[in-house]
Amino acid sequence: MLLSGKQLDRLKQLELMILQDIHTFCVEHNIKYYLVGGTLLGAVRHKGFIPWDDDIDIGMFREDYDRFLKLCCAELPQKYYIQSYENEKQFWLPFAKVRLNGTVFDETATKHLPSHKGIYIDIFPIDNVKREASFFQTAQADIVKYLKIANYSRQGIAKELSFKTKVLCAASKVCSVSRINRHINSLMKAYNKKPTDYCVNLGSNYSYKKQTMPKDYYGEPVLLPFEGNQFFAPKQYQEVLTKIYGDYMKLPPEDKRVSLHYIERIDFGEYENE
Repeated sequence: MLLSGKQLDRLKQLELMILQDIHTFCVEHNIKYYLVGGTLLGAVRHKGFIPWDDDIDIGMFREDYDRFLKLCCAELPQKYYIQSYENEKQFWLPFAKVRLNGTVFDETATKHLPSHKGIYIDIFPIDNVKREASFFQTAQADIVKYLKIANYSRQGIAKELSFKTKVLCAASKVCSVSRINRHINSLMKAYNKKPTDYCVNLGSNYSYKKQTMPKDYYGEPVLLPFEGNQFFAPKQYQEVLTKIYGDYMKLPPEDKRVSLHYIERIDFGEYENE
């Protein structure tokens, strides 16, 4: 289903509310976060949401990510639910979502799953890697990708698979979804106990080569305007965006200006008319 203009506006308002609360929480607890992906692109190019986009992504280095999850499960307002593989055994993603209780954002691909379906923003862990590219990092990223697909397949999310992927998915059936996620996270954190100059977001849908960059690109967060507010972004956000998008100020063709989420049902609950 396509969201109406009014529905999309309300969705963005609620996602913005979640981000505002996370920003306040992170400042209070000295947790560094960064706008990432399309949210960072929107902040720089549009001073807010990309007009046709309908989600918010932020990233944290693993130490902050782990501390955020630990603290927010106990201290974030009760109106939120923290969704991760640590607290939801059948959760299929190697990153976390902060969901708004009492709302529904039911995506077509996951409508059959008995999981929390509230409106959300994504929280990605950023991990150490040794260099910009290497044989091991390519293997690491490939294994993470295939294990992610295996979890999607186990949950009935992935539909069209190559023969190689089908074989890997079949072999993975001896493991539970949560166990596969533990393996994924172990691989993602392989270099975290070693000092490195590079980092990567392997939870992203972008290729690992686009997401691997010098840690200095993130550095000490800087504030950027976003929908009349200010949120933290990578220090060298231009370099981050160029690495991922190339000429990031150039708008895509009109037929590409669409949401990537297919929505089965949306319900704003008590937030309908606020």
